[in-house]
Amino acid sequence: MFAPITRSYTEGFGGLGELPDIPPYERNQGDFPISLAGNVAFLDAWQAAFDGDTFDFDYHLMWRHFRDPGYMRISEIVAEDMAALPGIGLNGNVSCQIQRVYLPSSLPMILMGRLLWDGNASIEETTTDYFAAAFGEAAELARGDLEQISDCFAPLYEDDSGILDEHRLSFDEVEIERVETVSAVVENVEERITKQREATNGPQSRSWTYLYHHTQLVTQLSAALAALGRGDEARAGARWGDAKAYAQEHEEEIHHAFDVFEFVRVYRSTFEP
Repeated sequence: MFAPITRSYTEGFGGLGELPDIPPYERNQGDFPISLAGNVAFLDAWQAAFDGDTFDFDYHLMWRHFRDPGYMRISEIVAEDMAALPGIGLNGNVSCQIQRVYLPSSLPMILMGRLLWDGNASIEETTTDYFAAAFGEAAELARGDLEQISDCFAPLYEDDSGILDEHRLSFDEVEIERVETVSAVVENVEERITKQREATNGPQSRSWTYLYHHTQLVTQLSAALAALGRGDEARAGARWGDAKAYAQEHEEEIHHAFDVFEFVRVYRSTFEP
């Protein structure tokens, strides 16, 4: 079992390049690497001594997806990793994750299953098929919204500081302004999302309902992150409180798709150190 719990999710197994040397063993002095290549270097060394059945035990959807509220960036990494497993000598994946990872979409789970079943499957076709099934005729509206949201939150996702450790953001002004554009993205799509929520039925209506709640959450969350990036801790705390309150007040409606407890736990380390 290969379980790279300290790994970065800013890159996938598909583009590792040359592996570094592993450090000499010192009992009780393990310093586990963040870089993906550094983790795979340990796997490579073990494979030199063991040629039996092996699998990846990974954590894509345990914590890191909360840093990518649009789920599009983490979906790319999930798909790349699943397709690349045979290339690094692994025969499958056990996903150590929370179970409710379907708000704003189910794309990470769809791609994980599809690429494990067929590593040659088209990521683009699978993504297009999923959005059409989940959102109906206006699928491109939903996909476009989530792609923009993921792009806005990229400075947070690309930060490899410990997701459950106390840390303070160090965004520059460009990154702060990028996060702040979430409000404009939401303003542009919110009315159309509401119309789709009313115009569809069954599972597609539920998808649009989750997407609506998602717009409310990311608006508050992005404002909190931008304030924190500028050093305004009072405003950051207030807007984080709004985001947390919204998730908790609507938990009955979203709990099948969204783990409010873990959402609060992950961001508490940033806003409530």
